[in-house]
Amino acid sequence: MRRLRLALGITMTRNVSQSTLATLPSYEGRQAIYIERMRVCRVRVVRIQVDDAHLFAKCETVETPGLNSAGASWNIAAGTDILTVKATYWSASYVGWQIFFNPTVIQRVLEIVSELPLGKIYLDDYTSRPVPSTSKFVSINTPGPYASELFSYLRAQQLVEL
Repeated sequence: MRRLRLALGITMTRNVSQSTLATLPSYEGRQAIYIERMRVCRVRVVRIQVDDAHLFAKCETVETPGLNSAGASWNIAAGTDILTVKATYWSASYVGWQIFFNPTVIQRVLEIVSELPLGKIYLDDYTSRPVPSTSKFVSINTPGPYASELFSYLRAQQLVEL
């Protein structure tokens, strides 16, 4: 990919310094709140690798009542041109994932979802309506009180971290 960019004359503007990239492997094993689209999970970030232009990591779900389990594990990646790294927050614009490492943020998210009825996850808190002639329901993307509180809190934390 790098050769292709060089051949085409495309240069990448780095958002993250080399010294900051070098610190990212120290986050390995830490727990965090992971967000991608409407999925919010508690994860452990493992197998972090960085090079001059990319971050690669694996996220493993930490089963948490009220949060999405999203599968046992998955890989994330981002180029340094779209990566934002702060002491307790990583995000990748265009890719759409965000990771909050701040223990206070993790604790508050757990408090918010602990108020959900047993057996529910925050996504169940979205208003749904029946689809005509089927027994299926579709979300009309109107968050209920738990989802609203969760995403409002996380949006505010993102602004604090930036």
